[in-house]
Amino acid sequence: MAQSSALPAEQYNFDIVRRFMIVAMVYGVIGMAVDLTVLTVSREILGLPLSVAVALGFTVAVVSNFTWNRFWTFPESRQRPIAGQLVQFTLVNLVGLGINEIIVLGLYPVFLRLSHDPIAYLAAKVIAIG
Repeated sequence: MAQSSALPAEQYNFDIVRRFMIVAMVYGVIGMAVDLTVLTVSREILGLPLSVAVALGFTVAVVSNFTWNRFWTFPESRQRPIAGQLVQFTLVNLVGLGINEIIVLGLYPVFLRLSHDPIAYLAAKVIAIG
């Protein structure tokens, strides 16, 4: 009697969840690194206002994650037009950007009393990223 190589449904679902969690952690680390790097360069080298630097870092990180997801994690998504996906992705992330800005700009003065730049805005940003 031949054994089936198919996984039981419970094992298959666990494997999907495990893969998703690993990918989410990797992209989370990459996104955070991109976000913090762009934020720091925008503030320290380009001298941009904090709100602009936060938006720029957030946006570059979101585009990075969108690209990784489209071409590596979900290659089947390339079958669908990118324009619709990008519009949907952008709308969802605009809400995230608004929340991110509120948290960073709200916490920044608190951390500035305890420390100095870049530590103050980076601490606020790390909390905003979650």
